Amino acid sequence: SSSSSSSSKFSPPPGSAFVSSFGAPRRPPRKAGGGAGGGAPPPRLLGALALLRDPGELDGEGLGRAAGAAARAGMDDKNWWNQFKQRARELAPQLDLHDASHILNGMARARQTDKELVQAL
Repeated sequence: SSSSSSSSKFSPPPGSAFVSSFGAPRRPPRKAGGGAGGGAPPPRLLGALALLRDPGELDGEGLGRAAGAAARAGMDDKNWWNQFKQRARELAPQLDLHDASHILNGMARARQTDKELVQAL
């Protein structure tokens, strides 16, 4: 017959701090607002802020964020989307693949089509 012990072999020793399997102390939960260190705002907030700017002023990363935010918000402002597409066409030759994929993903989700832009990217 086997004897049972009051502590499991997987429990940390009493009084010790929890340590992950990689040896790093466990991080405290993240606080809303980027924490006390004034870190970067959350990506969704950056996307929403990008919507407030003229698309002609945005860089590739800003266009990607704006496209995602516009899709989430259900934006259907034709003038804004036309300006957005024009700016994306201007930047197409130098866009990073990451930014181009965000732009195309946001446009697809918002059902904004532009065959010339897709070919340029």
